[in-house]
Amino acid sequence: MGVSALIFSKDRVENVVKLAEKLKNYVDEIVVIDSSEKEKFEWMKEKISFAKVYWFPPLGIADFYYKIGLELCQNEWICT
Repeated sequence: MGVSALIFSKDRVENVVKLAEKLKNYVDEIVVIDSSEKEKFEWMKEKISFAKVYWFPPLGIADFYYKIGLELCQNEWICT
């Protein structure tokens, strides 16, 4: 039974990188759903290569991305 951390981001890539670095020793998996500019997304994806980082267009529909994020997590316990 593992723990996943689910992080949502839009234009907060530096903060997400710091958070992921802090969490990586405490959870089994980190999943990031990001809607930043493509350049920022690519930079973040490179910095936290140990995490599963996905890009989605900024639609402003948080509930939709929340459902997708939950489905992308592989563990029974998920913290958001």
